[in-house]
Parts: sequence; structure tokens; C-alpha cells
Amino acid sequence: MTGGKVNSTLNSQEKLSKGTKAGAIIFPSDIYKVTVTFDSITVNDNHEGLFSGDGEYNLAAYVQGIKVGLSDASEQSNCAGLSCTEGPALLDINSGETVDFKPGTEVSIDLPRTVPLSIFTAGVEVDSCGLTPLPEGDDPLNVLLTDPPLNPNSLAEVFRHPELNWHEIIPIYQHVVQRDANCFSTDDNDDLGSIIKFYDPPGHSYEPIGWGAGFHTNVVSSTGDYTLRYTITVKQAFPEKQIESSNLLNKSQSNNTFTLNKQN
Repeated sequence: MTGGKVNSTLNSQEKLSKGTKAGAIIFPSDIYKVTVTFDSITVNDNHEGLFSGDGEYNLAAYVQGIKVGLSDASEQSNCAGLSCTEGPALLDINSGETVDFKPGTEVSIDLPRTVPLSIFTAGVEVDSCGLTPLPEGDDPLNVLLTDPPLNPNSLAEVFRHPELNWHEIIPIYQHVVQRDANCFSTDDNDDLGSIIKFYDPPGHSYEPIGWGAGFHTNVVSSTGDYTLRYTITVKQAFPEKQIESSNLLNKSQSNNTFTLNKQN
């Protein structure tokens, strides 16, 4: 009875993580390379008034804690004529405008089939506070996210521990990112709506492949500010050999590959 009660309180990530404890042997058939390719974004609200000009979106996505700078990766707009603007399109954007991301705007990670995939966004629309670089996934955190002894000091390290409550940690991180990008002036930067998505692995998902494999063409932020589009591809990762889980969890954080194989 006691064991049943304890198990009933576990969240989905804790249940899935039981097979990925340090020292466990994971077989190659259970390891997959999951690639998230960011395709395009539509800005529904640029947070500027009728006569205030274009908006400036300072936006990033995080895939399993690995940062993808979406603003930096946005293609230039209006560069075919005299009105050509310099710099990324998201830093000079109108409401209703859709921009593509540069080829290779993607992250590839190796995941065991017991660990969910996490994708979330954070950012602001830039006003008087100016443009502040959004933190990398391995930057030290300035908030305490978990109780000792498991106390990760960076976002990337959080995702080395599937047993942590990511559902609780991610909104805290988003809040810290947007807070640090503001100066609290009378015309400070505007918080943008955010996206938080979790995709279950094979056997725990409504789809046979798992991890949300396929095209995602209508992922709308919490406030409707923007619509993000990305593609998730999944394939087996390793040749036939055994892998120690502790090595895999470390590898998954550093295996950040960018290729020119963009899918539309």
C-alpha cells in the first residue's frame, strides 16, 4: 500500500526516468537522435502602437535546455529593394509578418526512450530598456530551482535529471529571463507570451514514433503574440553497443549540431 501511494504521486517525468539512472545500461535500440528544426514564425502582435513603428522581438527557444537564438536566426526582410533593413527580421517586425529562419536553425540531441523532449521559448519586445542578450542554457542560474542535494546551477544541467519537475522549473526560468531583460522604466521592454511543450517518447505517446515527430505548424504563444513552426525528426542514434546512462545524459547536453539539412 505504501509503495502504491508513493508511485501515484510521481509525475510523468519521474516515472519515465526510472530506466535512466546513472550506471544503468542502455541498449542502442533505445537511443534516438531527436532533431528540432525551427522553420518560421508569424508575429501576430508586435507590441507597438499605430504610429510607434516596427517591433523588436528578442526571442529564444530552448530545446532540452540548449538555446537557439530565434531573433539572430531570422532571415533579413525587405532586402530586395530600397527599403532593405540591416540585421535579423525579428528585430524590425510588423504585426502579421511571417519570416523564415536561416537553414540549419536546429538542435540535435541523443535521448533514451524513457526521457521526454522539452521545447520552450522566452523573450521580450524591446523598448527603452534596449537589447539584452538572452542567457545561454549553460549560464549559471541566479535562482534556486530545487532542494539539495540535487541543485542544478544551470538550465542545461536541469535536463540531465529527468526526475526533476520540469513543469515547475521552466516557468521559473522564463520569468527570470524576462525579468533580467527589463529595466523597469516607464517604457520598459514588453514581456512576450511563451511556449512550453513536452513530447513523450515512444510507448508513452499517442504516435508510434514518439517525441512529437513531424511538422508543427500552429504552435501559438500563451498570449497569442506569435505562432512558431518547427519540425521534429527522430532516428536511431548509435551502432550496436551498450551505453552507460551517465555518459549519455552528459552527451545529450553537448551534442548541439547545426547542419544545412533544413526541412520545410
